[in-house]
Amino acid sequence: MSDIAPATTEMTNSSTRVLCDFWYARELPHLLIAFEAHAMERLGRRARWLLAFAPSRVLLLLWLGRDFDAVAPNWYRGGRAACVLQAIAGRKKKLILLECIDYSIQGKGAAFRFIHRILAKAVLGPAMRRSVGALQTLTDWERREFIRHYGLSQDTVRTIKWPLAGWLAPPRHGERAERYVFASGRAACDWETIFKAAEIGGWKLKIVCAGKDRERVERLNRDVRAEILSEIPQARHDDMLAQATVYALCLQEQYKSSGQVRLAACISAGVPVVASAVHGLDGYLIDGVTAAVVRPGDAAQLAMRIDALLADPALCAEQAQRAQAHAAGYAKADYFAAVEQFTRNAVASTAPSAQ
Repeated sequence: MSDIAPATTEMTNSSTRVLCDFWYARELPHLLIAFEAHAMERLGRRARWLLAFAPSRVLLLLWLGRDFDAVAPNWYRGGRAACVLQAIAGRKKKLILLECIDYSIQGKGAAFRFIHRILAKAVLGPAMRRSVGALQTLTDWERREFIRHYGLSQDTVRTIKWPLAGWLAPPRHGERAERYVFASGRAACDWETIFKAAEIGGWKLKIVCAGKDRERVERLNRDVRAEILSEIPQARHDDMLAQATVYALCLQEQYKSSGQVRLAACISAGVPVVASAVHGLDGYLIDGVTAAVVRPGDAAQLAMRIDALLADPALCAEQAQRAQAHAAGYAKADYFAAVEQFTRNAVASTAPSAQ
């Protein structure tokens, strides 16, 4: 359910204010009030140490949030605690959770899965049903999982898909200086498969990985001799991406959103993508349009699809153009317009007059 019911005219034009502990406040400052800046304005230097520790940060967010129409916690930084505390405080349906990507428990051990299910059923699920007015996911698959796992209502959870256009400057024109395959990322990266594919294909490979992955990536690089960088400036990464012949979006199956940002950057830069068909890209991959799609962990298929693109510059250009044409109808500005409408609708539906 990615469609969002229209907000009422009255609510759309009102001075709704949501205290937000998430970077979306930079994109919608007229609606989402940045939590850290507001805390510093209210408390001055005393706010610094409260913001530095997760428990005090969540308590401060909820305390300051009493003066707002709603509160948007950071799901990845105390969001779960905020749900529990808000439920205990008895403030019903005042939380709005944006861009929710949950823990992946499918690959965990039996004991972990058992404990997580118990906590979800006995603690977090009831707390969320009491405190959360609206929750946004990036895929329909995750929407179904939130509803099933935490017992949330169908109306509470909505999918607003990540936009695949509008993030980077227009791509450079003209011949690229060299031909190479590029892969990068911090999360869900399947480095083992990309290096196996490079051994099969023998093509030039450039990698940008997180510092924590550098040692493992260097070990895998023994027979490939790829160029490996880590923790470089974003501008340099984007330049390497824009100059690449093919981008390998080689991902592990983690049963949660992953890869949308990288896919969008490639499409914006005009670079064709070969991507793993993981659940995290459900609804984003169209084979031969947004990417050449391969099975997760299949190095031979990955090498074959990359080889086909490297051997045919016209095919590279056609796939990049098809991806850009597909993505053009729904860009960054459209996404944040949908997030704004979703947030306003959530406030309107939980306002006292709507109860």
